[in-house]
Amino acid sequence: MPVAQLDDILEMCYEDDDFTDPWRQPETVALRHGSAKNSRLWYAWVPLLARQYRVIRLDVRGFGRSSIPPEGYPWSLGNFAGDLLHLLDYLGLDKVHLIGETVGGTISLQFAYEHPERLRSLAVCTSPYKFAGVATY
Repeated sequence: MPVAQLDDILEMCYEDDDFTDPWRQPETVALRHGSAKNSRLWYAWVPLLARQYRVIRLDVRGFGRSSIPPEGYPWSLGNFAGDLLHLLDYLGLDKVHLIGETVGGTISLQFAYEHPERLRSLAVCTSPYKFAGVATY
């Protein structure tokens, strides 16, 4: 599994699956998992996507094989979105199709809000659109 050193405290692990014809320049699909998961969540999606697209499956900060931040790290939707931006820059990807599930979808929505120019499309699955307040009935 490749590792990208994205800042002083983040080594982000990712999978890069590309089974497209070598003479093509495929578009890229980035798959962003939710909480308490990792890139293996998307394993069954690879055969369906990687013949037509380059597929990037990441282990986000603090999950899977990526590094765990130190105590006191300021967890936020914006910081997770920034990690994705840094990975896209590291990989030289200008635009991607982004798919996120659960809180990964919420972070993908934040990414779309902050960096719409970096997206070809966005799909989110079972994702809350914000984290504010507590539901009362």
